[in-house]
Amino acid sequence: AISIHIRQDGFHFSNDNAKIRNSNLLETLEIIDNIQSDYKFILLGNSNMKLGKIKFSKIINYAESDLKSEENDYLLINYCRGHIGTASGPSHHMLTTSIPSLYINWYPFDLSSKNDLCVLVPKVLKNLNDNKYFSLNKLGTIKPRVLYDGILRINDKKNFTFIDNSIDEIENSVINFLKSLKNKKWKNYGKKFTIKEKNYDFHGIKKNLNKKILSKRKKVFFDPYFAKKYKNSYLN
Repeated sequence: AISIHIRQDGFHFSNDNAKIRNSNLLETLEIIDNIQSDYKFILLGNSNMKLGKIKFSKIINYAESDLKSEENDYLLINYCRGHIGTASGPSHHMLTTSIPSLYINWYPFDLSSKNDLCVLVPKVLKNLNDNKYFSLNKLGTIKPRVLYDGILRINDKKNFTFIDNSIDEIENSVINFLKSLKNKKWKNYGKKFTIKEKNYDFHGIKKNLNKKILSKRKKVFFDPYFAKKYKNSYLN
């Protein structure tokens, strides 16, 4: 089974910080449910996960089921085949396991909070002045570092906005991820990207880190479809 956790409106007070970490729960689940796959998907969460009368063929709404318990939460998170999630607690917890994760609609201001088992599909930033994507290699020019509540400071500038993943980005990234899980020994198939030293401060990476730790922190794996789509803009 594949665990899923999508952070959506209503879990916390929806200030600007919360909104940038949220995603469209129902749209995301519909995309995943329509993908041809032998896997079953387990929706993690709690009673805030309101799906109403919507039924899915491959997704089990564990979040609102009688099976929901702390013990089962532990079992599902630590023994699933893979995880699909957004910038939320359950997804961050996966970093303590040896389970591959696909992070969709990922928080765009901190790409170093991951490990080598993660494939990222972050939200992208668009400059409102020229309607162009904001290059990942220029994030370091945004001062001070933006992390969680820092988005409130960024909004004061009113010069760019963030954009959620499109249907094609989510669909293709999930297909690529599910295909990778069929291999006996999982290997990160993402397009490797290295955070440049001039952007270390922005991502909270200290320059004096041990070389082995530094190599892990600055290395990011983007979904191949996403990387190809934005290779001349966001990833330029």
